[in-house]
Amino acid sequence: MSDAHDFRSLPRRRVYLGEGLRFELASEDARLASEVVDMSAGGLGVAVLAPAPALPAVGERVTVHPTAHEAAHAAIVRHVGRVRDLPLLGLSLVPDTSRARDARFGCPEALPAFASAPCPWFFRERLSFRIARAGAEGMTLRAVGPSVALLSGMELEFSLHLVFGAVDHVRGRVTGVRRPYIDIAWVDPPRALHRVLSDYLLATDATLTPALLRATGLAVGNIQQAVTYDYATPADHEEVLALRLRAHQAQGHLGAASVADLRSPFDAHARHLTCRFGGRIVGYVRVIFVDGEPAKSQYVSWGGHEVPRWLWDAGFVEAGAGAMDPDFQRAGLFLPLMAHAVRVAVQSGHRYVLGACDDELLGMYRDMGFTVLETRLVEPKPGWRFRSHLIVLDAEQLAREAPATPTIATVTSAIDFAAAA
Repeated sequence: MSDAHDFRSLPRRRVYLGEGLRFELASEDARLASEVVDMSAGGLGVAVLAPAPALPAVGERVTVHPTAHEAAHAAIVRHVGRVRDLPLLGLSLVPDTSRARDARFGCPEALPAFASAPCPWFFRERLSFRIARAGAEGMTLRAVGPSVALLSGMELEFSLHLVFGAVDHVRGRVTGVRRPYIDIAWVDPPRALHRVLSDYLLATDATLTPALLRATGLAVGNIQQAVTYDYATPADHEEVLALRLRAHQAQGHLGAASVADLRSPFDAHARHLTCRFGGRIVGYVRVIFVDGEPAKSQYVSWGGHEVPRWLWDAGFVEAGAGAMDPDFQRAGLFLPLMAHAVRVAVQSGHRYVLGACDDELLGMYRDMGFTVLETRLVEPKPGWRFRSHLIVLDAEQLAREAPATPTIATVTSAIDFAAAA
């Protein structure tokens, strides 16, 4: 049967006259005061309270206006009878087939998301839903267990329960009813809602990216819980080079370069650290084991930097070739990647981590605990010339100092872990 004709087969909730569920029914000929006597997800039984010159006929279209809600919903009269000597109309709610036009992403059955809300009709009852789709502008729900009629325009106060968090007191307006689905638009959503939704969606769909979610209006913060950090294998080498090239080109560098142009002799004596999302590499940094040989130093051989004698005597590793997929930037992933580089240095017996950066990134590395050794103009590739700062991190000194910021604390936690290993 079609949805328009099977409403009487749905589970029905009896309602006593006098409970105050009042409606106004508007037809072409009259406006009728009425009260609900039974309800289902797809229909209403209403008693007409005041004498009316004519009742709507079977098959006639009316508009339902609950007196306690700013809502209106079309319905079809399917039955005309009597209850307690009052006219009785059986109404089938017309499905609102206007789908949400905003971007909403599917919620998988394997990691379900739920919503609940106080029932708008009955005292101290809650309605439960599975969230089928969600996005920056709203969500699409499917009722769990017994359901009641929800009408377009109704506003409800929802609590959301997702894999990585929950949000209470999110107001939503019913914008469409397509049984068994109900479309909800957020009303003044809190910023925390967008962050929780982003965490959930990225954890459940490996085809999404922070950039894609931001483009639909969602705010994306730190997504560390959705990624893993490990080492690249030889089979990953081409993917790493492609990532590095993509990251450079997103910054306006190496526009005419190819993946082959990113190959270097330093890869042979380096450890390659990766950040992976859904199996693909989205972040990378290389730790070069210089072993006291200038020819193995990227910053000496290619950058022309002068490393102080005391640093050669002490020994150091170099962290470099850092890259983050442009679609995953500003998602809190690079700092933990650098912390892993520091961990590798300390676990391999090195106190100092050498690096180099341009003016734009210097502040970020200073926040991690690096200090500047020298600054000079470099040209690592033909046509790409910039001012390079040779920087160094002293793991031993950093570990002795109390962490002053969350950024420093992230780095020192890697040092502490390596020291305890």
